[in-house]
Amino acid sequence: MTRRYSLLKSWWLTFCVLVARVFFWSFYRIKVVGKEHIPEEGGVLIASNHVSFFDPVLIPSIIMSLRDPEIIYGPAKAELYRIPVLRQLLFSLGIYPIQRSGRDVKAMKRTMELLKSNKVMLFPEGSRSMNGQLQKGNRFVGKMVYESKPVVIPTAVKGTEKALPRGKYFPRLFTRLEVIFGPPLDLTPYYTCPTAKEAAPLITERIMEAIGQLLQKEK
Repeated sequence: MTRRYSLLKSWWLTFCVLVARVFFWSFYRIKVVGKEHIPEEGGVLIASNHVSFFDPVLIPSIIMSLRDPEIIYGPAKAELYRIPVLRQLLFSLGIYPIQRSGRDVKAMKRTMELLKSNKVMLFPEGSRSMNGQLQKGNRFVGKMVYESKPVVIPTAVKGTEKALPRGKYFPRLFTRLEVIFGPPLDLTPYYTCPTAKEAAPLITERIMEAIGQLLQKEK
């Protein structure tokens, strides 16, 4: 039963990745830079800016392999889990709920545990940018990195804010989308801080700085 479940899960993930790729590569001009920076094994944090509902679908579809897909875990706002069908879909893809109002300790602990040996995608801004500009990062991202010490890959996504703008439900097709994966960040100096409280804002600031630099590339 376990092996059968594992096969079904693998087939399901392959199907989802295939559908996403067919959609994006058929209807958009896609450019991917720096995918080679992402380690194949170990704890990895994909830290990206967030400007569209397309972001959490496009980025994993680029990273995940069709032959042997590995789940890219990540949190999504808890409101989405009120819809039964959507709730089951999200859970099947490794997406778990997080309360955006206040501090969700349970979701943070789960993220830190996952970051020790899995790939996790987070949007440090916490939600989609209202104006398309990079916003301030959440210090709790820095805390989770300090506690788990994953490989951190700064990531910049461009063009999705035009393909599916905030407040719109129908995508604009045949626009250019670009995803840039930066080299792993050296956060070793921050790990020498005696407490997470001291290190967290510094780590978050460094991550956001790296994302901002990627967004400025080739402008």
